[in-house]
Amino acid sequence: MKKIFAQGDLSGWLSPDEELLLNLFRESGSYEREQMLFQYALKRLACMFADETDSLETLESPENKEALERWLLLHCPIELLDDCYQDEPNKSELINTAWESVASVILGLQENDGKHADELFNASIRLWDMMKEHIVHQQKRQFSRQRALAFIEAWRDRVITFAFESQRGGSS
Repeated sequence: MKKIFAQGDLSGWLSPDEELLLNLFRESGSYEREQMLFQYALKRLACMFADETDSLETLESPENKEALERWLLLHCPIELLDDCYQDEPNKSELINTAWESVASVILGLQENDGKHADELFNASIRLWDMMKEHIVHQQKRQFSRQRALAFIEAWRDRVITFAFESQRGGSS
């Protein structure tokens, strides 16, 4: 039976520990919330790219950060990009031009998605302008800010679903 209440009313459904963590998260500033989410997601995803013996400190090592970035790029929903960005090196160029770190975008706060979508859209325009003389004339640029936001949301959903479903399935 499904409880139908406003999403904010979670009383009676959470353990005291869950309520404590949720309240701690809600009362934290944006930077602290982003760090909490990132570290939690990093721990959940660590089995995909890191050694089992790695601690949280070594998970954040430059080598593991690079491995995480590569793993995230493998799960990129390229089908949501324009055709010209679906192949290498254009895909990497687009993403690297837009963001310093994929992990901070995909594993970060959703409240920053609008800003990240703008960065991706603006990068797509700059790259399109540089590539347009090499692109077949029949191709039209279809990437928009709305599609950039949908791309980020789909990518995050794919990564989080994969990480949590694969671990849930593995523990059964």
